[in-house]
Amino acid sequence: MKKEEINASIYKGKEGLKTIHSEMLKEGKDIYVLGGKGLIFSELEYFIPNFDRERIRKKMRFIHLWDKEEMKQKAKKHPLVEGKVLPKGYDSNGVVNIFGNKVAIVLWKEKYPTGFVIENKDIADSFRKWFDLIIKSC
Repeated sequence: MKKEEINASIYKGKEGLKTIHSEMLKEGKDIYVLGGKGLIFSELEYFIPNFDRERIRKKMRFIHLWDKEEMKQKAKKHPLVEGKVLPKGYDSNGVVNIFGNKVAIVLWKEKYPTGFVIENKDIADSFRKWFDLIIKSC
């Protein structure tokens, strides 16, 4: 029986977020975001437009569960972005990004992000199933 490996990495600060988003582009798959806050646009204002252009070129969709309605309204301006808003009381400092065989869990603490990326197909598939359950109930 073949053992499937689990790899994990920790990323800190804005450079860490850039690395995580670069990994998303390498995967080239749709990105599921639980707890989207929109902080990425203000914190990486020069990086995100290039990221977004490449994401759109690759036809990668962003499927979001946003913390607040305002973020959904702002996101409507961007192509290949869809999603719903979490019910009141379910916002947090954490964001979960699921893409390809990876899950990135990012904690936004006083605008200084720390990300933990897990690479494992079974774990990513599990998170996607939970995401689907949550988005259907919103």
